[in-house]
Amino acid sequence: MDGGNNWITLFKPYFVQNISRLFFLNTETGWLGAGSNKLYVIRNGGAVYGYQNTPTLSNITAYFLDTLKGWSGRQSIIHTTDGGGSVTGTENNGQEITSNYTLYQNYPNPFNPKTTIKFELPVSGAVTLKVYDVAGKEVKTLFNGNLNTGEYHAVFDGSGLTGGVYFYKLITKNYTLTKKMILIK
Repeated sequence: MDGGNNWITLFKPYFVQNISRLFFLNTETGWLGAGSNKLYVIRNGGAVYGYQNTPTLSNITAYFLDTLKGWSGRQSIIHTTDGGGSVTGTENNGQEITSNYTLYQNYPNPFNPKTTIKFELPVSGAVTLKVYDVAGKEVKTLFNGNLNTGEYHAVFDGSGLTGGVYFYKLITKNYTLTKKMILIK
């Protein structure tokens, strides 16, 4: 709140190149178009993000009326009614579908102080992603809400924690998986 004198990196996904447009509906929800045909959906103010492929070829621009209804396009106009969970357009719906729940190993691991946790959902629904210490005490809730089918990434910042082993746990209606990560100080 200092007029733009100081900036904080919320997330820096290594695979996003050539960001063409960024649009935030509020402090928690936003979208960005990248140099590829991907529409990135940003949740929790940048802590969780995912993407869908879209029918446009490159450099998409996104505009949303609320958290569900939005339009985008460059070579064609596309429209979504579920916040980017499914995208329809002139060529095809472009939504990536995964067949299994998947929780990947965080990257980098070991880390200091930030790491990215990637997961995939085959169906839409309630999702919780939490981090615990070795004693089983909850350290942080990275996400707790509904997500659509697709691939998501959560950024965990361990700046205020001591070095050591931590666990992250993905919880859905039909699936729970825990993985270990190491914070080096």
